[in-house]
Amino acid sequence: MVSYIFKRDRNKVAAVDENGKEVGGAVFSICDAYWTINHTFVLPEFRGQKIAEQLIDEVVKAASEEGVKLVPACSYAEWLFKDNPKYEAIVYKSDSSEPIERCPLGRRLDD
Repeated sequence: MVSYIFKRDRNKVAAVDENGKEVGGAVFSICDAYWTINHTFVLPEFRGQKIAEQLIDEVVKAASEEGVKLVPACSYAEWLFKDNPKYEAIVYKSDSSEPIERCPLGRRLDD
């Protein structure tokens, strides 16, 4: 069984097995108006169990609770968000026609 832990101090959601071993994670950066999902990973032996999707859903839940939008920058998050009404309300949309600048990787709340 896999559990999900939101690690605010590390800008990460971790997936851990019943022994406490981290088997996956989703990493995000915090920008002024939104969070950017930078990377999602799952160990090979745990793939195919929808762990990556659940990791993203945990980031979505936390962002929603904080009232911020998300930019799906990693390839998995981009694929998951594309044309999926489940994520439509959480996607950050810039007021500008300029491309969205992605947050610097690893920026934290206390920066």
